[in-house]
Amino acid sequence: MEAIALTIDPAHRADTPELMVSRWHDYRHMHPVQATYLFAELYKVQTRLFAESFVDIESADDARAFTPDDIFKSRDLTSMWLARGVADRIGCPYTVMLAFVQQRALERTFQRYPRPNQMYGDDVELDLAELWKSRVRTSLQYSKDNRFAASRHPDPAAWPADMRGHVKFLVDQIRARPGPHDKLIGRMYREDRLSPTWTLLPFDGEVLARAEVHARELTVSQC
Repeated sequence: MEAIALTIDPAHRADTPELMVSRWHDYRHMHPVQATYLFAELYKVQTRLFAESFVDIESADDARAFTPDDIFKSRDLTSMWLARGVADRIGCPYTVMLAFVQQRALERTFQRYPRPNQMYGDDVELDLAELWKSRVRTSLQYSKDNRFAASRHPDPAAWPADMRGHVKFLVDQIRARPGPHDKLIGRMYREDRLSPTWTLLPFDGEVLARAEVHARELTVSQC
């Protein structure tokens, strides 16, 4: 992986340590090369969907995102790397950025999905950051990856850094909302993102007790 990464201009790799920490939780364990491959694959999917939905379904097969299929052999590599860095800096899932780019293209009456070199720059980054902040304010954002299942991490003292980061991100969102917080916490208990066995959750004991009741009610209602 490291040898492949060295094909990227050092100036474009300088912020890699910061992006490893700020990127969306699902990707923090990935090497930047792996993350770029993932971003590129999702870009391919979005390019095809754009062609199917807004251009001509019959032309979708010809809607090649980049050539060759290996992004690290493509002339679009640097642009894809920089575009992926935008999502990582903001901390949103790659699918959120790609959907945002699509909506932006439609508003500007683009006839094709934007190229990678149209997916970074101050205007794109500022608008995407505002969109993501709004999402976080209005609905709980959290990873559904099994790596962050509360049942897999019973002892907070043994949590890896990415688990600590995800729990903090989720708890901070809950605390930022008007109380009472029991229903939100109970929902996260039910979805195995938080656990009633953790003693470190910064909420009143009565709130946590009601959250357990709510989690049980959710379980019964979904049976």
